[in-house]
Amino acid sequence: MAEAIKMEAPQNSLVEKIEVNLAEYSFFLGQIKQGQIYDGREVKWVSTGGPIFNRILNAHFEPEELNQRITETVARFKAANTPVTWLIGPATQPLTLGSQLEKHGFTYRGYWHGMALDLNHLSERPQVAAGLTVERVKDYQALKDWIDLACSGFQFSAKVTQAYQETLGNLRLNANTPWKPYIALIKGQPVATCVMYTGSQAAGLYWTATLPAAREHSVGTGLTWELLREAREMGYSTAVLHSTQMGLPLYERLGFQDYCKIKIYTWDNRSKLLQTLVKIKAKLHL
Repeated sequence: MAEAIKMEAPQNSLVEKIEVNLAEYSFFLGQIKQGQIYDGREVKWVSTGGPIFNRILNAHFEPEELNQRITETVARFKAANTPVTWLIGPATQPLTLGSQLEKHGFTYRGYWHGMALDLNHLSERPQVAAGLTVERVKDYQALKDWIDLACSGFQFSAKVTQAYQETLGNLRLNANTPWKPYIALIKGQPVATCVMYTGSQAAGLYWTATLPAAREHSVGTGLTWELLREAREMGYSTAVLHSTQMGLPLYERLGFQDYCKIKIYTWDNRSKLLQTLVKIKAKLHL
């Protein structure tokens, strides 16, 4: 019995760190111009005023009030005619929330793998392409270029890229911001992106994207490892991320372990562009 308790406690703690970092990251995205944040005990949500990064998460509803609470929570997004993503993690209650969301017009889009790594056990630097360097983005022109590069890595259309430019381009960007974008270069040429979000309990990684032509050079692995090393130097003991199925091999090679699933449900107003944006975000951990 004692052995089982010892095994469960660290895992529960890591799952909490995974969910907390996602909530903190989402709240930061809500700080853009026109953004709104609601940090309630029963539910949290972020509204950016635009077509992307609108999120509902950490719901804890009483089963008998579930349908009423869903209607109330989604009302502001429907009134504004903006799409929204509802994220369901291990702590979400009740367990029937997902099936009820579908009755309210939401579509199930799959799930992310909630992963964590003990930075005290970070592996040695992996073998990567010669000439790989990593730089932090520190000014708004560089951020604009970073967004273009990330969207190229994900192979987004010009319209989708513009939507991200209009939203991410308004984020706070200074030495103390927890949202830290990085760029990887090979012999001075930008080839990959990643964001490190320095949260209260863990360092989270988001927006890992590599240009198609550079994917055979372990650029993503090298960039991710450099950010993990930096997070450790900042004093973090845990790194977390939310991976698609495609990204699992990269992160597992670096020592990340899969601890939970974050289920994704989306609602949109049937605009073709907005549907595209919602589907993209459901596939990628942005």
